[in-house]
Amino acid sequence: MRALFVLVAFVSAGTPNLALGKSTKEVVCPDGYVRTTPISVLVIGDSLSAFPGEYPDILRACGVQVINLSKGGMPTYWMERKLKKNQDLLSTVDAVIVFGGHNNFGRKGTKDVLATKESLAEIYRLVGKRKLFALTLSPFGNFDWLGGCLRNRGVTKVTPEQCSREARQLRGEWQSTNDWIRTGADELLEPDHVVNVEMLLGSPEDRWTLQPQFHGRDGLHFSHSAHVLLTKAIIMSILTH
Repeated sequence: MRALFVLVAFVSAGTPNLALGKSTKEVVCPDGYVRTTPISVLVIGDSLSAFPGEYPDILRACGVQVINLSKGGMPTYWMERKLKKNQDLLSTVDAVIVFGGHNNFGRKGTKDVLATKESLAEIYRLVGKRKLFALTLSPFGNFDWLGGCLRNRGVTKVTPEQCSREARQLRGEWQSTNDWIRTGADELLEPDHVVNVEMLLGSPEDRWTLQPQFHGRDGLHFSHSAHVLLTKAIIMSILTH
């Protein structure tokens, strides 16, 4: 298989970059992962994929050509629309990596899960099973969730009980979506075409939270070392198929 990929992801902030190019931050490819054969990647996502120095830029440092369609804050239905508008790019690649859904949750409970699965399923169908590689949602729980909820929602006078209930709801939505992706998304995915970010970056004690060494500026956006680890997993997953 020619080594050409598309990555789909979401989270917050950042501007799309349609050009093949270099990072605005200097990054280094991890030892043993430099590609000597031509590889192209299309990335579409949120801030976990949009910021300089994240895994798309590390892929570039490893010799991968990257077209980055990512934009911070994109939920899956925006990703779906954006991919449809750029559907002509799919014929130029051999693999598509989809990583997203974090911006969908916390509004309408089970409706969020259904809407997330519906838009991801449409993206998966658009790409096609043979080319598709999917990433599970990243851990985005926070050990300080309750305090943060109270501080951020203080103007609405929410109670600790309401914040705890919100955390339980979000965790359930996250786990339900990850279970669906990991088990093949109603047969839209090959099970061995899934990169399990939950297991890769999640704490052994609680997979909903990032391991401490992978924390970035909050409980969702992760550190440079986590992006390096994710880059390795992406390269190994795609190049072994």
